[in-house]
Amino acid sequence: MAGLLGAALLTGSAPPVPSPPALAGLLRVGWPVLAADRHLRRLGWRPAPGRQPDALDRKLAGNSLASLSDCSGTGLGFCRYDYRRDAVNLSVITLPEQAILQQVMPAQKLIEAGQVEPKPPGATGGARVVRWLHSDSGRTWGLCPGSELPHRLVSCPEP
Repeated sequence: MAGLLGAALLTGSAPPVPSPPALAGLLRVGWPVLAADRHLRRLGWRPAPGRQPDALDRKLAGNSLASLSDCSGTGLGFCRYDYRRDAVNLSVITLPEQAILQQVMPAQKLIEAGQVEPKPPGATGGARVVRWLHSDSGRTWGLCPGSELPHRLVSCPEP
């Protein structure tokens, strides 16, 4: 580190900023949030909630993950989980499984197209990953509200 800093002082340029890891394929729509949390932790992501959730948020989330930041009171059940790895901030947005099936139609077509992970045999309902975003740039992957039908989730637009 001292070498990079010394080189920066000599050349007048700042040390290179690490680029964010490849985030597009980091998660899959439909993964249970508990599985996504285990996956992210194995890859070196650590919980970094933007705020401490209250008791209602915990109840809405249905889990005790340390990364939970908050849940919306819209009735749909969106919850946000925040992570950090090095200088990169990541947010994971979930919906209850039933809400995903109601919002994304037809679900089977999305599963066949590889856009939604099918429910593993024996898995129970619960929060499922809908989208994830690089919090610093706002770049989003997964499913986002549609422009024509905001109550329907569609593939997030490319930048």
